[in-house]
Amino acid sequence: MKHASAIATAVRRRIRLAALGATLAGACAWMNPAAAALVSQSSSFGADTITHDTGTGFDWLDVTITLGLSINTVTAQFGAGGTYDGYRYATKAEIAQLFLDGGLAQPLFSDTTPANVPAVQAMIALLGITSTQICPGGGLCLDTIGWESDTTGFAGPNTNYAAVLQFQPPAPTNGVCLPVGCATALAQGFGSSPGDGNYADPGVGSFLVRTASNQQVGEPASIALLALGLAGMGLARRRSARVPS
Repeated sequence: MKHASAIATAVRRRIRLAALGATLAGACAWMNPAAAALVSQSSSFGADTITHDTGTGFDWLDVTITLGLSINTVTAQFGAGGTYDGYRYATKAEIAQLFLDGGLAQPLFSDTTPANVPAVQAMIALLGITSTQICPGGGLCLDTIGWESDTTGFAGPNTNYAAVLQFQPPAPTNGVCLPVGCATALAQGFGSSPGDGNYADPGVGSFLVRTASNQQVGEPASIALLALGLAGMGLARRRSARVPS
């Protein structure tokens, strides 16, 4: 009877360890960047003023918060106690990844692919509309335009570049952007030279980013150590449960 009880105890422990292993596997799957999403959050700037990217762990400040300000004006407020303390200018590569995590098939494009239009509309709604204009095909174009950190690109060096999101509604009268509209997403859309950071445009804000202060996702090394610790505990318990034959 004593031998049977010890075996039953060991089996129960193995079941508990298997459950813990499944939980850890589920946690790792939850942290998979392939499941990236953009989530609107509130901040000291107000309700829904941050877009959190679950894939990169970045917080993106609404582009409209810095609307009409030059790069130098914004940068001067990056330090401790400044208006944008903790933020920095995003790179072209980081903006391209944001666009991908927002659901685009590719980070740089300008086309009428219907599948891309909802993603661009959603990101414009999240990051804010910096300007509107009458579209070439008619209707009202919605833009999100913001400065980035790169100073070298298609227009050459010593240039301040801006990323662009734009939605153009369908225009049935002239057959433009049918059936659902046109979408534009350019991680580097236009440039202003010289790149001294002094130029300000009333329709352009800034793509500012920070690492989320409330991010609580464990590092891979920490998860591995936790798994090894649990495995070691399980091995020790199994040894203590052995019964002499």
